[in-house]
Amino acid sequence: MLHTVGPLRVELRVVEETAILTLRGRLDFPLDRGLLRTMERLMDEGFKQVVADCRSLEYLSSRGISTLLAVTDDLRDRGGDLKIVSTSLKVTHLLERLGLVQILEHFDTLDGAVRAFEAPSGDSLDVDAPEEFISSPHSSLYHAAGCPAAHRIRHRQTYSTKNSARRAGKKPCGRCLATGRR
Repeated sequence: MLHTVGPLRVELRVVEETAILTLRGRLDFPLDRGLLRTMERLMDEGFKQVVADCRSLEYLSSRGISTLLAVTDDLRDRGGDLKIVSTSLKVTHLLERLGLVQILEHFDTLDGAVRAFEAPSGDSLDVDAPEEFISSPHSSLYHAAGCPAAHRIRHRQTYSTKNSARRAGKKPCGRCLATGRR
């Protein structure tokens, strides 16, 4: 399904229980209102898992980021979440500068974002499971203590929760995501 709101195009497709929105063009005021209406309709239809594929966005304003944050809050209030996909360094740096990498889960691939919803129930960004998480000071990734990659780290940073690792700017490794250890 395709929605066009000025220079913003929103393509919707559904994979099992996940709504994937591919955003093309500019996400800026007043175009963010069209995206917000689309998201509200999806939530009204019962979707809790949404991926915003921003790889084809030409421009993302602070108003567009505010819209993504509002949608994330609404989805989390309903027991869901929004995952962001972007390979754009501009988007990544913008999220980092604003301190939003700890709030908005950001992925380089669509597959990674969709797979992140497969984590066991209760294993979300805002729930701390009792386990140890390990990272290297020079890595952007963290690993569950049982991950084989964790055993190869010589200089370790240890986190008591995955939230503390995420607040430090770390992301779960792909192997931990695939096995549900994230």
